[in-house]
Formats: sequence, structure tokens, C-alpha cells
Amino acid sequence: MGNDSQNGLALCFLTGGMGTGGAERVIATLANIFAGQGHRVKILCMGRDKKQAGYELDRKIEVVYTGVGRGCFLARKVRQLRRILVLLKSYRPDILISFQNYINIQAVFLGKAAGIPVIASERSFPGKNMEGTVGLNRLCKWAYSRADAVVCQTKEQREYFGLRNKGNSYIIMNPFRIPVDEIPEYAIRDEVLLLGSAGRLEESKNFSMLIRLMANLKDDFPELRLVIWGEGSQKEALIKLSEELGVRDRVEFPGVSRDILNEMGKMDIFLFSSRYEGIPNALIEAMCMGIPCISTRFEGGGAELLIRNGENGLLVDTDNEPKLEEKTTALISDEDLRRKISFEAKKLRSEVEPEMIAGKWMEVIQRTIDRTKPKKDESR
Repeated sequence: MGNDSQNGLALCFLTGGMGTGGAERVIATLANIFAGQGHRVKILCMGRDKKQAGYELDRKIEVVYTGVGRGCFLARKVRQLRRILVLLKSYRPDILISFQNYINIQAVFLGKAAGIPVIASERSFPGKNMEGTVGLNRLCKWAYSRADAVVCQTKEQREYFGLRNKGNSYIIMNPFRIPVDEIPEYAIRDEVLLLGSAGRLEESKNFSMLIRLMANLKDDFPELRLVIWGEGSQKEALIKLSEELGVRDRVEFPGVSRDILNEMGKMDIFLFSSRYEGIPNALIEAMCMGIPCISTRFEGGGAELLIRNGENGLLVDTDNEPKLEEKTTALISDEDLRRKISFEAKKLRSEVEPEMIAGKWMEVIQRTIDRTKPKKDESR
């Protein structure tokens, strides 16, 4: 693959897979922009199944799944790492960019073995994401101290890993999925009929809080419904909870959508209930569309980075259900407040424009490549 000034850079991403998750969305956005700029892009997935990509990719981008079958976990992992190492030595990319902590650890090993600089990108709030996994925590700190560059989403992530004073650590916002001039039109409606949310149906997302909210609001707002987009291990438990609270007919779990922006456009208020996050793509998407949003102050700092409470959105403390009910009721009842928040939220577009974010990434990529190039022997 190698570097050729006439053909741009050779860029290789390393990730778990290319499904519908937030990290995958960022990779797809960056990869498409870089490919469009003439860079050669490959995506190595550590998964085994060649599932349909969750996000559309440029035809010039090659996606390779490296998972192997049979044998115990350790034997499979050794074979997989050997396979990836062979691929990297064959591709000879200018840089390896990895996403997610457990992938980042492996990327640092692989990069050192292949002689390729590595940019590791942390995507979640590590403190909570690593609870009960002291070994993973230590390995991440070791890996990030040896990565050629580390990209975080918030200053809290950077400080957690002791990277605040490191010259090779950067904070870059997530890009919005599409150019801002292609964002679907959204208008505030006179009456609030649909509350909505989106994300993986996992414990950390705290969607049960929204179902209990729906149960508390059902008598005051008999036409109100709640839709939660996404899939995950907690789906059956959430359905059961909605049945127990008598709101099963008011709460929908339609699964994953390949056109989530269109579905979000049907929402009157977007609710984000996570306990910990990096910077959530779903919240960025809702705000950029102009949907009035209420979010928890989840651990990781992303909510306060995006929302100015009372101006472009509303914030409540994590797990504070009475306050969430109070803020939701106020927003449902106050059309002027919804219009004000919608107008101010759209201003986030200028901070997450895809080409601009990709430009920041390219600055880090080029700086890392230049810094790690072998120095010429000037003594001759």
C-alpha cells in the first residue's frame, strides 16, 4: 500500500466491526471523507462475521474481517494477531488508527511489531467503562503512554489516562454524520405527542428511567408516546418493565434504523438518559436537527460540553427521575421554550461539520507521521 505523494496517504483503521454503533459511525464518516480526498483507506475488523455495514461506505474503501474460528480463545487471538500483522506488513499503511480501548491495546502491540505509527482513539468514559477490570485499565494506560498519538473526546478522558500534559494527545469532537446542508428539515409542532431516544439497549444507557417517566406522565398526557430506537441485551427486560408499569401500548422498541435521522425527525422531544458516555452521537444528531433535548449529566463530561442548560437544551442529574419528569413536563407545556432551545441547538452544527472534524483528524495524522519518520543521518 505504502505512501505515494501522488495518491495520498495510506490509512488503515482497526475496529471491532462496522455495525451501527457510534464508533463505527465516526470511522465511516472519516473514512468516506478521506477516500474522497484521494487517500487510500482500509478498515480491518476484528470480528468474524461479514455483516452488512451499518453505514454506507465509499466503494474504494476495503473492509477486511480478521476473526478466526475454532480453538480456544487464546489460540484464536494469537492466530488473529498474526494474521493482522501479516496484513499490515503487506499493506504498509502510513498510519494505523484504532477505536475503542480493548482494540487500542492490540493496535499498539501490532503497530510496534509492524513498524507503523498508531493513533489510539478513546470513545467512552473509561472510569465506568472499566469498572471491575483492573487489568484492562492498566493495559490501556500502558498502551496510551506508548501510542504515537491519542485522540480523546473530552478533557475528562484525557485526564483519566494522565495525558493532559502530553504533546501527542488531542481532543476532537465527533463529526455529524452528513454535511450540514443535507440535514433533514425539522419544525417544532404545536403539540408534543412523541418522546424519543436512541442507542444500544444496555444497562449503561438507563432506558428504564425513560419508561418510568412515561408511566408517570401517562395520566397528564394521555396521547403521549415514547419510542426507543436500538437493539441490545436489555430489550426484553425493558419490554417487561413497560408491561409491568402499564405503558406497553405507549412505548415502542422498533429496533435499528438505517435512516435514524428521518425517524428522529418525528420526535417532539429527545431524551438522553445515559449514566456514562464519551460524546454521544445520538445527542449530537438530535441537537443538530433542532430537536429539543433533555440529557442527564452523565459521567464523562460530554453533556456539559454539548448543552448549555436552559439555552440549547436541558440537563438533569443522572438517575434524578423527579427532575427529569419536571423538566419534561415543562418542555411539553411550553412551546416557546421548545422553539428557543431548537433554534440554539442548531448552532452546534458549526462545531461538528464533518469536513472540519476530518480536517482536525488529518492534522493529527500528518503530525504523527511526520514526528515518527526515521530521522536522516546528518553526520554524513
